Parts: sequence; C-alpha cells; structure tokens
Amino acid sequence: QASPSPRPAGPSADDILNKHLQAIGGPASIDKMKTLIMRGTYAGANGEKLNYEVQMAAPDKFYINVTTSQGTIERGFDGSVGWEKGPRGVNELAAAVLDDLKATFLFYRNLKLKEQFPQTRVSGREKIGDRNTIIVTGRTADKKVERLYFDAESGLLLRRISYTQTMVGVIPYQIDFEDYRDVDGVKLPFTVRVSAVEVGNPVSTRTYSEIKLNAPIDDVKFKMPAATKPSGG
Repeated sequence: QASPSPRPAGPSADDILNKHLQAIGGPASIDKMKTLIMRGTYAGANGEKLNYEVQMAAPDKFYINVTTSQGTIERGFDGSVGWEKGPRGVNELAAAVLDDLKATFLFYRNLKLKEQFPQTRVSGREKIGDRNTIIVTGRTADKKVERLYFDAESGLLLRRISYTQTMVGVIPYQIDFEDYRDVDGVKLPFTVRVSAVEVGNPVSTRTYSEIKLNAPIDDVKFKMPAATKPSGG
C-alpha cells in the first residue's frame, strides 16, 4: 500500500486565510460590520492632495466624494446602478469604470477573502519592505487570478494584485495596505496605495484620518441623483 504523500511544510492556503480573518478581528466582528465611513485625503499621480470621503454599506453599496479644484465629484453604487455627479451633471457609469470601483469598494472585498476564491494555493514567499510575506494565489469563480500577500507574522493582508484582461493584454493592478489600526475591534488599513503596473506606473494613495464603523447612513446617499443642469451653462 502506497504511503500517503507527506504534507508540504508550512501553512496551507486555508490556514493563511483563516489566520487573516482572525488577525483582522474574527468572523463575529466582521459580520457585525454593516457600514463604514472613511474620511481623509486622496493623492493622485501628480501628488496633489484632495479631500476624500467614502461611505459603504454591506454588502455592495458605496458612495465616494472627492473635492477638486474644478468642484466636487461624487460617485455611487446602490447595488444595481453606478453613477457619477460632477460639474458637468449626472451620468451613469460605464461597466468598466464600475468594475474598477467595485474592485476597491465592495464592502467585504478585503475582509472576507475565502468566499471570493473557490481555488487557492500557497505560491511562494516574498519580502515587502522589512516584512516577510506568504503569497496565496486565488482563482475566482469567473476564472480571474489574484495574488494575495499576507504578513507571515501578523496574518494581515499587505498587498493584493489582480490581473485585468484588456485589449492590449493583461494589466496587473496592485493595491498595498499599510498602517493597520484597531477600529471598534476590527483592524483596518489607514493607508491604501493603488498602482496600475503600466507605463509610468501611476500610483494613487488614500490616507484616512478617520474611519467609523456602523454609523447610520441614509440609503438615499447611494442612489443616482436626478439629472441637473451643468453648472455655468
């Protein structure tokens, strides 16, 4: 009778995903989360800092408000319709833009990882700054591949790379999570860096000064506003 093959040394992908869930506060704390309000600044590739606010409600509603020199830009999603309101009026968001926003702002996206990947495997180790990380490669139900980098010691998610198929090929999209702090029993990153790994490597940084859990949010906030005439015309 063939002896069972020895289990590879080190934690399994399941072990790592479970450790991450415990590290950020455990399943009970995550399930109690119904809303998130985050305020701070957004710095684009040009370095200009803009006032920035995000409001999210489980499982999939979000509202984003950015104040620019040209005026306020608002974006929202009520679970079915994505929209943008700016100085030129109100528009429904194109599917590709909405998909990008969902990749960042769906409520449990960086909290409940296990449910997003029917297939996972440990695919290596790498250093990010001075932190040792374990990499888990996950495949979603619609066959998208992502790489998740977990702090080997704390279990926290430090980096997430997704791969988007475009007309010019596959473009990696990297998000780094830094400055984790405790917010009512849940550990959340107060600095989030997004880089599209492409020409010029543009990086945008969201730095939060305040994060609130479970504050009431009026559902109207997420709904597409009535069309308004563009300001100045």
